[in-house]
Amino acid sequence: MLVRRLHGTSAALLGGLAFAVAVQTSRWSQEARSYAMVAAVAVLATYLLVRAVEPDARRRWPWFACYVPAVMALGFLHLHGVLLVAAHGTTLLLMRAAPGIWARWLAASALAAAPLVPFALAAQDQTRQVEWLPEPSWDVVWTQVQFVCGSRPLVLPVLAIALIGAVAGFRPRAGSASGGTASTGSASTGSRRGVPLTAVAVPWLVLPTVLLLVVSMVGDPMFYYRYTVYTLPALGLLLGAGLAWLVALSSRRAVQAVVLAVALAALVVPSLEAHDVIRRVQSRPENMRKAANAVRNNARPGDAIVYLAGVVRWTAATYPDAFGRLDDVGMRVDPVTAANLKGRDVPPRDLRAKLARYDRVWVMNHRELDPHGPIVDRRELAVQAAGPWREVRTWTFRGGWLILFERVDVPRGRQRTST
Repeated sequence: MLVRRLHGTSAALLGGLAFAVAVQTSRWSQEARSYAMVAAVAVLATYLLVRAVEPDARRRWPWFACYVPAVMALGFLHLHGVLLVAAHGTTLLLMRAAPGIWARWLAASALAAAPLVPFALAAQDQTRQVEWLPEPSWDVVWTQVQFVCGSRPLVLPVLAIALIGAVAGFRPRAGSASGGTASTGSASTGSRRGVPLTAVAVPWLVLPTVLLLVVSMVGDPMFYYRYTVYTLPALGLLLGAGLAWLVALSSRRAVQAVVLAVALAALVVPSLEAHDVIRRVQSRPENMRKAANAVRNNARPGDAIVYLAGVVRWTAATYPDAFGRLDDVGMRVDPVTAANLKGRDVPPRDLRAKLARYDRVWVMNHRELDPHGPIVDRRELAVQAAGPWREVRTWTFRGGWLILFERVDVPRGRQRTST
């Protein structure tokens, strides 16, 4: 609906298809994280803004009223998503919005920001979670360009068609304010009633990334590629406008079909390898399925497991049917009660006594723990002190390792117990 309102039906159809088959759309739709939802809410918030600021809109306040919770949801899903508001302000500048529109938008933005301020202040305690973020550099910028386009081979065709779309969408299309299906030819005099697609798409695509990089240059790094997933729909807007313009170069349907086929091939063919890669296990930083299969095939009733840190428990929770069979002796408070994803662990000094009742114990590591810190080392020492054990088998998998220990010289008739 957004592209159709800004640039007509042809651009909407082609832009929607381009976005649907994009590499990053496939990549992040697979994730159980918030990035795809942030992108969806960003589209909604932008659509509401466009409806609210159209020059010939009859009633603006209902659209601004809906804009407020949309921006709130954007911030609560991911704080960086609020940078879309800066892009929306740039859109108003580019379209030379009237003072009344500015006043309504500022009021709506302030209302949306009110509950997000305490949320942002509370999030400052989590800065240690992002200490790994890269420092801004030209390599980071180039990687971001490849990320947005989908892969290195896609950079040239995607940017070329997007640039054509930015030029084609510089002026609003005739009938765009009423959701018409204007052609992709030259805009008529009456087209100035609408909102230019370029004024919406370019700030949305570029400004959040630029702001994150600038802030990272003057302070602590805050930028990472996936934090900008919500800007990718803007690229779909530009690609739709660019493809529609290319199709409209000729009035002959046969020529239009050839031009469209060539343009789509330029976008699709270079993306095939990237699409193949993201659908393979090797594209993920960890392969928990292999670890879960090891537990399914080798666990016995009454086996214990020691996760060397809470992050390992969090990762293992992706396969509760497998790891749920084991007694988590290292957990002091479960994640639900602790109101977090990792729970709380018992001190390493208490592990020896808890493991004394078990004949078999699994020990699981995670890539984020390498190199091991002091507390992780103490947990490993506590497990060994509860022995003697013999190592039954070690399973290595992408993202960590899993070892099964069995007690040496188990007294005959000893009963395995569980906590």
